[in-house]
Amino acid sequence: MIEEAVEKFLMALEVNPKKHEALWCLGNAYTSQGFLYAEAKKAQEHFDQAAECFQKALAEDPTSEVYKKALEMTAKAPALHMELQRQLSQQSALQQISTTNEAPTASASGKGAEGGSDFYYDLAGWGILGLITVGWIFMSRSQTK
Repeated sequence: MIEEAVEKFLMALEVNPKKHEALWCLGNAYTSQGFLYAEAKKAQEHFDQAAECFQKALAEDPTSEVYKKALEMTAKAPALHMELQRQLSQQSALQQISTTNEAPTASASGKGAEGGSDFYYDLAGWGILGLITVGWIFMSRSQTK
């Protein structure tokens, strides 16, 4: 889903490369994508792309506090990513210990091997909802000016 959004924003920027709203949205999509990767190097590539988009958006609209804050938050993304991965690792280890200690009949609860992936879907869902909300607010404010 995020990949599709990235493609659409890139297409919009082909039409108008100075469209700072599209640059900002693309940066948010790249940031969200970065958090979906467990590998720090791959995540960092997306965070770098996001920072580049936010810098370009800020160059087009230097007075935007939203773009300044987005650039600031993207600088913090690698540390947040590392902390998220650490917590996921701990959670996974605890689940393995818990599963090992449970009786075989207790594992028939329906979660099975796919239970751990629910966190990623929840994280992605909340991230996308946040992006849509912030984008909607930003667009509604730009319409009233």
